[in-house]
Amino acid sequence: MKTFSRVNWIESSQSEITLAQQIAKLCKESNFSSQEITQLMEEIARFSANREQPSKEVSELLTQFPSLKNLNTNILFPTSNSELTPNLFSRLVYEISLIEGHVEENGFVSTPPVVALDMVRLSALCWLRESSNVPEEELIDYLWNKKSYKESTKRTANQILEATIWYDPCIGGGVFPLSIIHLLTQLDIPISTALLSNIQGVDNNPLAVVASSIRTNLEICRKLNISFEAAKEIGPKYFTANALELVEEQETIFKETNNRIKPPHIVVGNPPYVRGDRIEKLLKKSLKEVYPSVGNGAADLYIYFIAHGLLALKEEGVLCYISPASFQRSKQGYKIRSFIAENASLRYLFDFCELPIFPAINIHASIYALSKKKGDEVFQAFEYTELPEEAPILTGLTKHRKLHSTNANSESWNIGDSKALDFVSFLEKSSIPLGRYTNAILSGIKTGYRKAYILDKDVASRLLSDNLSSPFIKPLLEPKSIRKWSSDWDNSHIIIVRKDEEIPKKSELMNYLKSHQEILKNRSDVQGHSTWYGLRECSYYKLFFEPKILFPDISSDCRFAYDDKGFIIPDGAFFIPSADFFLLGLLNSSVGHFYFRQKCNRIGNPKNGGRLRFKKTYVQKFPIPDENRCSRTLREKIQVLTQEIVLGQRSRRNLECLDELVLTAYSVPASFLSII
Repeated sequence: MKTFSRVNWIESSQSEITLAQQIAKLCKESNFSSQEITQLMEEIARFSANREQPSKEVSELLTQFPSLKNLNTNILFPTSNSELTPNLFSRLVYEISLIEGHVEENGFVSTPPVVALDMVRLSALCWLRESSNVPEEELIDYLWNKKSYKESTKRTANQILEATIWYDPCIGGGVFPLSIIHLLTQLDIPISTALLSNIQGVDNNPLAVVASSIRTNLEICRKLNISFEAAKEIGPKYFTANALELVEEQETIFKETNNRIKPPHIVVGNPPYVRGDRIEKLLKKSLKEVYPSVGNGAADLYIYFIAHGLLALKEEGVLCYISPASFQRSKQGYKIRSFIAENASLRYLFDFCELPIFPAINIHASIYALSKKKGDEVFQAFEYTELPEEAPILTGLTKHRKLHSTNANSESWNIGDSKALDFVSFLEKSSIPLGRYTNAILSGIKTGYRKAYILDKDVASRLLSDNLSSPFIKPLLEPKSIRKWSSDWDNSHIIIVRKDEEIPKKSELMNYLKSHQEILKNRSDVQGHSTWYGLRECSYYKLFFEPKILFPDISSDCRFAYDDKGFIIPDGAFFIPSADFFLLGLLNSSVGHFYFRQKCNRIGNPKNGGRLRFKKTYVQKFPIPDENRCSRTLREKIQVLTQEIVLGQRSRRNLECLDELVLTAYSVPASFLSII
């Protein structure tokens, strides 16, 4: 899927991708070392910039790939019309990482140039607001190259930016340093050795550092009309290092590279997207030791980069990142939200939901700017429903809403309007959290290897026909089959074998499981069991067979369902061991719908095709009206009507009547009715 399709800049032209793939394949087939690949990239850059006699290695490449002669060093970023640009070097590193299988583990995601440049502008805007008295509107006019700015604004801004120290802790393809140079020259700030020395970056991939340096130096060649060698002498110095090891929480200065990297005024970048469960165990342990305030077993890698960036900054400095938005509401994000609340203030938050910012992956992304300074009572926010054709952040700045800082605290970041938040607060007063009202919220069965234990209709039928196997085969409701009020079973089944329980050796089930034996016996969560095929321990198996309320983890709407048929549910769904129809009516009502949209973490925008995460941490906080609000008679009315709806009487009249009863149960004032 194309992103920013009408914007001139693109990530890579097809010819660039093809050539990078071909050279990457050649490098790997020839067993080139990193040093040899580095030398080859340097030779290509030197030839392309200076148009001098090519080296032997480049001559051989030109013979094999004649299109390499057309590499145009006068182009900053690829366009839909350009063939080969300096972006080829970054693309080559990406293709090599792809062949080596390191792209996913490194979490590398290329930032579209139009986004990177706007993020550089946003970070400059935020820094200039902290460092000058120039009104925000005038700074926006100036930085986004409008014609209405004042000369005094230009003088003040340029004087500050000329001395600003920048830092990208995960330099990747070098798009942010290039965007910094592009912005500074666009603002008529002269390119000098001192200015370039203030643009800093590190990456743990040495080839990425080389590619970024080459791209930057080629741009300096073009700007200053000097040779590639001269550009290397004065250009920014990027370093190969693990940024997360450069700053410790207890010692907020750069350590190993203290003589090379200066504490920055601005940290800007796109931290790697590596989920917490994919971080190698030793690295995870090390990160938790270095960043104890934010580290936990589930923290994604970018969480540590947020902490790193804030610790690296000078006081009143600015951090501007694009990253997944999951930390803003999730339980796992509590520690980093608390860390931000203690050390910084949110200035800008732009939520792109699940819009396709990145061509290669689909994530719920947001751009945010933090100031390492306390005090502001408001921040600006905007939620996108479509991608702007250009200057995406300028669109957000133009259409933003100002929100109180209490909307972004350790509990959650919420960009809903103030009236919606007031209504949530109203609901929570004089109410009992669901976690106290009911016994428990329990998760579905975690098998450790879904392919073996969850059975389709045909396999289940075969095993059920065997008397020795059938006692272990139970009906399963997949999360997608859990609907609102009731469920739609698709004949799925699950194998339930408890710890140390033995399956008859001559059963069909034993023969079936033997085909998965190697994987099953190596599951980490069943080590120490007397059999290799039992499930992990679970203390509440019997509760699955009793009446209960089910709900899926991910849904665009409330899908709480009553089950009295004894279905098992897998991981990805939850259940409340209760036949409480009053509770079910509340959860599926318009009040429940409104509450969860405000409180749950989101994947995209639920109003525009996105989904909510109905995690235990959110559901257990759902407010249940106490007896002072809701009489016994009213409870019974809600209970009876909900039972009728579950049994199929789902007329519009019944559903509207239920909503009216629930609104009465919460004593909702008329002033809130318009937003529900």
